[in-house]
Amino acid sequence: MTSNPGYHMDKAASAVRRGSVRLSSLGSGHSELKLVISESKNVKKSWKNVARAQQGASSYLSKWAESEENVAIQDVISHITELHSSWTDIQKDLICGIKKNAIVYERILDAEKALDQAKKYVESCQAKEKKIKKEIERLEKKGEDSSSQQMKLEKANQAAELAVVELEGCHRETEAAKASLLRTALSEYAESFQRMAAQCGIVFAAQQKLADLIPKFHARDLSVPQYEGSSQASLIVRDAHFQLRTGAFPFESSTSFTEEKEPLPPSYSSVHPDEKLEHGHVVAEDMQVDIGWGSDEFDD
Repeated sequence: MTSNPGYHMDKAASAVRRGSVRLSSLGSGHSELKLVISESKNVKKSWKNVARAQQGASSYLSKWAESEENVAIQDVISHITELHSSWTDIQKDLICGIKKNAIVYERILDAEKALDQAKKYVESCQAKEKKIKKEIERLEKKGEDSSSQQMKLEKANQAAELAVVELEGCHRETEAAKASLLRTALSEYAESFQRMAAQCGIVFAAQQKLADLIPKFHARDLSVPQYEGSSQASLIVRDAHFQLRTGAFPFESSTSFTEEKEPLPPSYSSVHPDEKLEHGHVVAEDMQVDIGWGSDEFDD
């Protein structure tokens, strides 16, 4: 067991975060799905922190190398810094993929909440129907006219039956859309990491070649070997950029979040249950996500 206090603080923070999500879900349900969303956002945040730290380390490495006497160190680190700029862009693409994946679960949660509201609407219609029946029984026991209540009951029956039909239609379409959306999201999430891994291999294979250009010598040597690898270093970086730009990955998806064919579960926060179930189906919405990096390219 580690004695690192930072490790224990992170574990405690994670436990507090998960606990707060569970508390906020009390009475509303879907706590596990909400935890998926919360932890997915934490994955994105963690990758941003790693990428930001690597970017900072690369910047300081470059500044340090500029003051070194060894020309080989200066030149090789300069080219490695150029490679790291591409690595930063690669990680930004991965973070975008992680963010899109988290958004999928938010959309699924919206659909689940919509079904909850639809079920409550059915229950409300049925409760109203039951209330009218009791009123009719009370009037009939007293021998009073219940014709007006009979008319209300007929309308309540129709409303309850329609609500059930619309709920069933909403449930079928939401489940179909949810399965299709999740299938695409899981596939593209995997592809994001496969793509990053392939690009990572290109960048750091090039860095290894650059490192090998630094001449080795011993303290007993009378002079530092002359560095003659500048042209080769430029060629290594140029070749890596060419591979990154033209690389065709076999796992590239034929679909995207914006090309999903199944109707997507919309957000219903501002719509009344009977309005959103009108016509018995879920309305499709666009899945495009605008991800801006702002002044700090890794900030939300």
